[in-house]
Amino acid sequence: MTEYKEMNDDSRLKIQQKVKLNSKPQGLLELFTCYVHPMPISMVQLIVKDNEIFVSVKCGYSEHKESTLFVYKALKNGEKMGCPSLIGHVPIALQISKNVLGRDTAVEKSLLQLTPDAQSVVLLNSIRTPYSCASDCFQENAVKIVRLNRGHASLVKRLETTQGVCCLLVCEPRFLLAAEEGGKVKLWIMNSEWSGHEEDWYLPMVDCMFPTIVELKTIPKSASLVVGHNGYGEFCLWDIDKRNLVSRFSSPGMSVLECVPASVFRWQTKVEHKMETIVDEIMDATRMQFSERSQVNIVSPENEDVAIWLLISTLSDPDSQYYQPCDQGANTVGCWRLALLINNMVITGSAVDAGVAAVTSVGQGIIGRSDGLVYVWELSTGMKLENLHSFKGSKVSFIATDTSYSGALAVASGGQLLVYLPS
Repeated sequence: MTEYKEMNDDSRLKIQQKVKLNSKPQGLLELFTCYVHPMPISMVQLIVKDNEIFVSVKCGYSEHKESTLFVYKALKNGEKMGCPSLIGHVPIALQISKNVLGRDTAVEKSLLQLTPDAQSVVLLNSIRTPYSCASDCFQENAVKIVRLNRGHASLVKRLETTQGVCCLLVCEPRFLLAAEEGGKVKLWIMNSEWSGHEEDWYLPMVDCMFPTIVELKTIPKSASLVVGHNGYGEFCLWDIDKRNLVSRFSSPGMSVLECVPASVFRWQTKVEHKMETIVDEIMDATRMQFSERSQVNIVSPENEDVAIWLLISTLSDPDSQYYQPCDQGANTVGCWRLALLINNMVITGSAVDAGVAAVTSVGQGIIGRSDGLVYVWELSTGMKLENLHSFKGSKVSFIATDTSYSGALAVASGGQLLVYLPS
């Protein structure tokens, strides 16, 4: 039996008092470079490989159906440090379909992603791009891999699905996932060039994920772990390397717009325990996970479960029995909260800083953006640490960390893109 729980004030205060991570992320990032694009930026993806930084940027005006996708690279060190070298660009026509309940089936960044080698782009087959040799074949139930040239794309591979695709996820080193409209998740293992697949199958599912999964995310320091949710409070955790369902978590009555995984740890299940002892043990496990440099080994004894820290954007619903209004002045779309997925349930804390429009996690810290300000606060306590940048007179349109979790950060405002690297 699953249940929804909201962390009460006493429990939340105990967590804030008990957890003291090894070091605060103050001075975590420093500005590397700034790029200016011809149109407003609506999406960014970073991939860091040794001395190279690959950047994918989608630019366009909100009133137009078409936008332009740019992919370029820059060197972290050397004579041409920070100078961008254009790999390719192409106009794209992006269409976000709606599921049977009328909700957007994916956030925009889940519809097209770079491959881990940054040489190709994976996107829904319904996204139109001009081709150099072959005409675009419209097929809703498919995913395509393309290489960008100057103004057009070259089709590398088209992968068919059983139903329409709601969201995508590219995982290192060679995994590609597609959530289908019926609730299934297709998994391909691609070849080293990402020009074809070697194996494919569907991940094991649970009935609660119907009608569809709207978002898939990897967990930092745990490359094979993927968490997905259906937007209505149901979460699943998979180990895609072993192709198995690790755990599920349920929060009936809660609407989830977006999630940002922060960390995962192993949890020793106990039948009876005092709340203070449970809080101590959870925070000890969290500290241990943050202190580990290697990736988390999810293979655990039978009496151990997996727990996940997430940042979630929830919809404030006055008609829900679990309704808790966000602070005055908060973003009208949703409120960001720290959430703990544990023992088949979801425990949520209070809404974070009222003006936050989006967040991402870097190491032990959280990077938040409001109308024109980007700042860092501590994951464990919510304490604000420092301001990264202030865009006077303009809004922050996008914020992202690199997919390989090296600690790089991209912040966009209008056509301006700032790239930060770990200090």
